[in-house]
Amino acid sequence: MPLGAPYMPEELIMIIFQHYIAPDDPPHDSDNSVIQYSSRCCADVIKLLRVNRTWRRVALDTRELWTSIYICNPSKEILTKYTGWMRISHQSRKNSLVDIELKLDGTLTELFLSETAKVLHSIRNLTINLVKCHIDSFAVPDSGGLIHLLRKFLCAHRNLPLERIHVKIANEIPTKRRKNLTEIWKHLSSLPSIQQIKWDYKLMVLPLTNSWNAANLTIVEARALQCCDLYWILSVSPRLEELRMTSIASDYNPGDLTPMPIVEHANLKSLVLFGRKDLLPIFTKLTLPAMEKLHLSYNVTTPSVYIFEEFIRRSKPPLRVFSYDQRYCYSRPTSERHDHNVGYLNICSTYFGGIMEEFALISDVTVDIMKMLMERLSDGTHKHIANVKYLDLSVNSIEGGIVSDLIFSRSAIYHQVPRAFKMTKGSGGQMREITLQRNSSYGIGDEQRLKAMEREGVSIRRFAC
Repeated sequence: MPLGAPYMPEELIMIIFQHYIAPDDPPHDSDNSVIQYSSRCCADVIKLLRVNRTWRRVALDTRELWTSIYICNPSKEILTKYTGWMRISHQSRKNSLVDIELKLDGTLTELFLSETAKVLHSIRNLTINLVKCHIDSFAVPDSGGLIHLLRKFLCAHRNLPLERIHVKIANEIPTKRRKNLTEIWKHLSSLPSIQQIKWDYKLMVLPLTNSWNAANLTIVEARALQCCDLYWILSVSPRLEELRMTSIASDYNPGDLTPMPIVEHANLKSLVLFGRKDLLPIFTKLTLPAMEKLHLSYNVTTPSVYIFEEFIRRSKPPLRVFSYDQRYCYSRPTSERHDHNVGYLNICSTYFGGIMEEFALISDVTVDIMKMLMERLSDGTHKHIANVKYLDLSVNSIEGGIVSDLIFSRSAIYHQVPRAFKMTKGSGGQMREITLQRNSSYGIGDEQRLKAMEREGVSIRRFAC
């Protein structure tokens, strides 16, 4: 005889609830007014409390129902549901923390931030997305507008348990008082449990001061900061392990950095820098002995990468992953463009040839680079980055079968030369996977050999640039 809902074991009911909030499809971004619970599912968890006493008790004990909530462009009805969920969540979880993500378009923004401020002491991860707030509707004279509102919201408590915070603001929102931004960063980076800050807003300058210390911060991702902000973040964050700056402003030149002492950071393992201007002068004031991963993207202006080589000699980092995207200003004549790809390949081969595992040149490589990667020493080992396992190259301008020659030369899948290939070059190296980026189709010879190598088990990923 089948069991009715009131007679089900509570353990079974809890399993049903856990599946009830597990979405079948991954979450997707939408501008519709919506409220989603836990794993970004649209199931209404509140109604589970209204079936009977057993279901209510089990629902309150099911932690997955009350761990996270997502709000997008809310209405007053969603505001009511949000406050109700937060109240019930606080009662059911007791001392555990929740994750909250708010995507607000300006409507009811102040109300939602006010309600969220009441429960900041219960939030572990917080995301505030305000990219749809194109007009600063909070621009009361002399108040500082939306940025001032955020300051009041985020800086209300000194000992928040926040571990991760992501703030995304539309560029159209003005910064009426730079002090508001400074206070937000000062407060967030000094929280006792903070580990990660992701800041997506327009240009700002953080103060070079030792008035506070971000002792627990391990990850920072920021957009539109200036060069001095990079040094400031490293100076006040001794435990920082990962730093991503996705748009460094053109606020410096080598002469500006001369008076500044070299910043040494013992724990930074991953550094990602994007900039419109040549970023090499930044390395004149950095020493990063623990750096394992580095990604650079900038417009080339300096003739060589000697500054980077001096940085490597000074830091002696165990660099295992390197990626470089070489770009040029369109106004610069082709004859005046310098190729930094060659310099970086030589440096990585000289200092990290035995430990480099991933190497990527995102911009178009030349035939010289391809030949360098195939070049061998007298003992048969490769001369450049011999032990690389993952290689990523943009091969738009490469013709004549050189692409397949390189893969055949470097692939570790071949212990013996396949009979299908009548080549004089032996295979070898450590490469397990290669990623090729190309807009146009490959030549007939390259295409046939690439397909043949894929059938033999070589992992080749092909993308359009």
